[in-house]
Amino acid sequence: MLKTGPWYDSNLAGLLGTVLAIAATVWVTLYALRPRQALYYQLKSSSPVTESNPWWDAATRLKLQHPKILTIRLRGRGRRDVSSAAFDLNAPIAIEAGGPIFMLLGDPASSPPQRSMPEARIASGVLEICPGLIGKSQLLTYTVLADVAQPNVSVRGSLIDVQIRRRDDRFETFRELGVLGFLGVLFFAINNGVFWHVHTRPFSQIKIIFHGRAGAYVMDCIVILFVLLQFGDLVLDWFD
Repeated sequence: MLKTGPWYDSNLAGLLGTVLAIAATVWVTLYALRPRQALYYQLKSSSPVTESNPWWDAATRLKLQHPKILTIRLRGRGRRDVSSAAFDLNAPIAIEAGGPIFMLLGDPASSPPQRSMPEARIASGVLEICPGLIGKSQLLTYTVLADVAQPNVSVRGSLIDVQIRRRDDRFETFRELGVLGFLGVLFFAINNGVFWHVHTRPFSQIKIIFHGRAGAYVMDCIVILFVLLQFGDLVLDWFD
């Protein structure tokens, strides 16, 4: 039989309070973890050049031993744009592929497409990104022809007050996110199950490190904060 009155109302308020506390903790923590300015790079795809490929003649003419077409992505991350002034000494940053890059295939792409892009060029076997504005959440895609057996993308150069990081593919982190979500749901169920148990029995019969609604809120928020501090980058990578 469903109870009404103060006990039922207090539990409904407790549920809403818990949800709001968790949402606020997640939002504030993820906002704090996101750097002011950041640039992430990623090797999105790598495919060998075969005789049926339209770039086979170019690879043959250049006498490439391990011709590959690489798709490289840069993404502006953070709370602010990466401005052209962030390029140290007004020098470009160089993207290396583990072997010489010979050609830029087609035009670089931007998402959203209406945003401007910094100039890109091939020089001394690397892809150079010249000083220019890279917007927050802007995705830049470059397709290049390289001579490399095992591609390994890295960035050489520096940006002032900008974090440069390798970005893992989101599908590689799917299992970790699943485990993280399962543990979060499990803890929430256990914690609020104990909270329910506390309210239905005399406190003298229960030995527990926290008691009442406020204790449940605090424990929820502490654990969520700890998890986000440990896995915040992984969560941001998934949703970005």
